[in-house]
Amino acid sequence: SVQNLRYAHAYVPSLSVDFSPKIFGMYTFREKSKIDAIRHVMTPRASFSYTPDMKGKVPNYYHTVIVDSTGKTRTYSLFDESIYRTPVPSGRQGAVSLSLMNNIEMKLKPGSDTAEEVKKVKLLDNFNFTTHYDIFKDSMRWSPISMTGNTSLFKKLVNLRFGGRFDPYSYVVDKSGTRRSVNTSLWKDKHQLLRLTSFDVSLGMNFRSKQSKSGTTEKESETEPASR
Repeated sequence: SVQNLRYAHAYVPSLSVDFSPKIFGMYTFREKSKIDAIRHVMTPRASFSYTPDMKGKVPNYYHTVIVDSTGKTRTYSLFDESIYRTPVPSGRQGAVSLSLMNNIEMKLKPGSDTAEEVKKVKLLDNFNFTTHYDIFKDSMRWSPISMTGNTSLFKKLVNLRFGGRFDPYSYVVDKSGTRRSVNTSLWKDKHQLLRLTSFDVSLGMNFRSKQSKSGTTEKESETEPASR
């Protein structure tokens, strides 16, 4: 016979709602300017998800045990060491996810040559902010705000990517000198909206060889991005 053979099944109803409009903005320059206009497209997105607590509706896959002499307890799943983990989450879950995607491009007027077409240049591509709010978490329900973006410079010869994280909570400094977030709003504690906790930049370069007289095709190579 096979010992310690357990069977588990999932029964997890959930509800999700998503809202994602588009907002367009345009700034037009004067007639003598070489720039015709700058266009800004914003795509805010809000989504809500909820999973009820299925305790009592499905078998109990979680046990609580005492882990030390002080009576401290820990809850663990019977399937923690299995390949597929526990099929049913413990307790109810609910979150609100927020994001804001930005795309900014510039339109240049054609030169003296009437055959020249209007040129569009991307200033910022996929300049995004994301965060989420955990409804049922005991403390620090807001997650750090993540920022990402990229742009091209020098006629797309240089690709610039950047990203960062912002914490809405205040902090304390422990004995090792490390900052640790605490469950206090940064605005309430220090009258600051956010604090930057990390930032990184990477560069990529494209090298193009000119077309030879024999009519060979153009070659392109890209360097590995350098992060710091």
